[in-house]
Amino acid sequence: MNLKPIFDQHIFVFGVKTKLNSPEEFIEELKAFFKEEKPIEAINGDILIDERFIRIAALNALTFTKRGWISDPSLRLLAFLACERQIKDALRKIGLKKGQYNRLTIILVSKNKEKTLKNIRTFLESKGLEPIEIDEIFKTSKEKLEKIIEIYGLTQGEITSRREKGLKKAISDALMERMSIMKLRI
Repeated sequence: MNLKPIFDQHIFVFGVKTKLNSPEEFIEELKAFFKEEKPIEAINGDILIDERFIRIAALNALTFTKRGWISDPSLRLLAFLACERQIKDALRKIGLKKGQYNRLTIILVSKNKEKTLKNIRTFLESKGLEPIEIDEIFKTSKEKLEKIIEIYGLTQGEITSRREKGLKKAISDALMERMSIMKLRI
């Protein structure tokens, strides 16, 4: 999936089914293969609420550079997706772990749309990864929404005040607010 460009940058989101024996090795291989695309990050798609959340996290990773904070845009993306200022907390919350993934999601930003699409196909083929439909990443169920609430530690107050829009939208809005507050505290 290619989200609407930010400035002259395209945001790509794609998912795969895979088993990870070494998440660190997978991330290293991913970043080595996509050297020109930054930021780039891989996370469990089971905790992604919607496209807007990814888009705002990517925009923040590209544009928010505070002196003394994270200099690597990929790690900034991870921090914004986790709504955590500290990388160790972001990794604990949403970092990949050893195991089976039905919706491992890769997010990357690139200026060259055609080249990146070709590279994505090449990467998937070279690793023997089974791509999934993008709708699978954002498909929601009661279990997925409960898992997101638990992982992010959202309170009933954060959700209830926005509930008239529906639970998924309430969670998305609460996470966007957390991301904004995080930026203010950096």
